[in-house]
Amino acid sequence: MMTPPDSLAPVSATALPMGPHKDALLQAVHELLAFVGDQPLGPALEQRLNDHYGPTTDRYAMLLALLRHGIAEGWACYSEIARCWGRCCRCRWAWGRAS
Repeated sequence: MMTPPDSLAPVSATALPMGPHKDALLQAVHELLAFVGDQPLGPALEQRLNDHYGPTTDRYAMLLALLRHGIAEGWACYSEIARCWGRCCRCRWAWGRAS
């Protein structure tokens, strides 16, 4: 069930806010994680990420736009986590859910 962009869905253990762009962002993040795969952290991965997902790339622009949609729709960055250094938001990954 989708939530209209100008309202927030209630947050509970079984229902998290949704919006028209949430599935697209989850798919984009899935692709980013698949791109990283099991590569070790280091200069080679840093360069590949900058080449493929750096701030001048279309992928970066897409991720940024989808995140901004999520904030406007109320399902991204909607809650701060106490005692977290820096600002954090609650995230839930729906691994294995039916399409």
